[in-house]
Amino acid sequence: MLTAHRISASLAVRSLQHANRRTNFFIVLILVLLIINLLLLSSIIDNIDQATGDQIIDHQYGHMFLEPEESEEIFENPQSYVRTLRNIPGVIGVSPHFVVQTIVVADQKSSATEVHFIDPVYEETVTQKSRFIIDGNYLGTHDETGIILGSEKAGGPGTQFPRLSLGGVNVGDEVVMLFGNDKSQRFDVRGVFFTKLIDADFYIYANEAQMASIYGRDLSDLVNQIVVRIDPSLTSEQSVIDQMRSKGYDGNYFITRESQGFVLTETLFVIKIIILIVSLLVSSGSLFITMYINVFSRKKFYGVLQAIGVPYSIVILSTVYQSLFLVCSASILAVIILYFVLVPYFAAYPLDLPFAFVSLSIDPSSIAMSIFFFFLLAIISSLLPLWSLYKNGIINLIR
Repeated sequence: MLTAHRISASLAVRSLQHANRRTNFFIVLILVLLIINLLLLSSIIDNIDQATGDQIIDHQYGHMFLEPEESEEIFENPQSYVRTLRNIPGVIGVSPHFVVQTIVVADQKSSATEVHFIDPVYEETVTQKSRFIIDGNYLGTHDETGIILGSEKAGGPGTQFPRLSLGGVNVGDEVVMLFGNDKSQRFDVRGVFFTKLIDADFYIYANEAQMASIYGRDLSDLVNQIVVRIDPSLTSEQSVIDQMRSKGYDGNYFITRESQGFVLTETLFVIKIIILIVSLLVSSGSLFITMYINVFSRKKFYGVLQAIGVPYSIVILSTVYQSLFLVCSASILAVIILYFVLVPYFAAYPLDLPFAFVSLSIDPSSIAMSIFFFFLLAIISSLLPLWSLYKNGIINLIR
């Protein structure tokens, strides 16, 4: 048995040495492109899902957020919630919000919108809005009359939903907000931010200092949403939730990736499966044709081997070894191109999609599964044409 493998391996090496190098080069090149194609599309879809989830975390809800129970409109003793959350290891930011629905009027155009009353300092530990200001400035700690708003709500050139916007509000303009308690308040636009996340770019943020004049109470009393950012390397959202519940802090706890990205994740998963099936079919067909041509071009060689009495099993093994060598060479080149060319390129120049910047990361398990698939397919693609040649007899092979 060992002798047969040695003879087959030696025969495969000699066959590769005497084969047309240009032919082998193009076979390896085709295999490299097939492997990259199989991995690249599914990886980009995975990273779109990841980037979208990161956008929601970075610009809306943090890693998790809390809301009062259905029977309550605001938290009872919200500062106790906030202090407890900040003392949990791994929690790096906690920002209490008072979210209200208002009518915003600017230059005779009105728009219903969500306004978040925040502490600007605490908000920076979670969503870091100051990094995404494209015009004007972030809210000051003691700025009682200023607001910042998203580019979609401000409106103007490039707005994707102009009917829902304020028609082109600029920094320095004044807007009036009408609240549900029959009060109205004037605000000055301090800044406009742009996050590439449509929902977040409709938000308006106002300083908590204004709440006393509107509601007669400040943010320490009026909180209906608490946004939390964690360090995933130190803790998990579920761990934070379990610790809060064990200490008697009730409410509705939401893990952002689970509660906000479900529909998109499911959609992308279906698209990924469809693309993967199509890629597998294309790869299978292309690899079979490539291997068939490779075997068929050497039919005289196989005929000579059979004529001089080389066992059929050794011919099969030598052909399999050749195919495995070609796939192995292609796999190594594909991994080098992916990790040392494509991944760094996408890191430097991520895809600029309408909702996020998408880079590229390759899951090692996906690479292993794809390479295993190509090894298996290469063996089958080599054996089938070899069997079809040999069943026609020696005369047809060497003719």
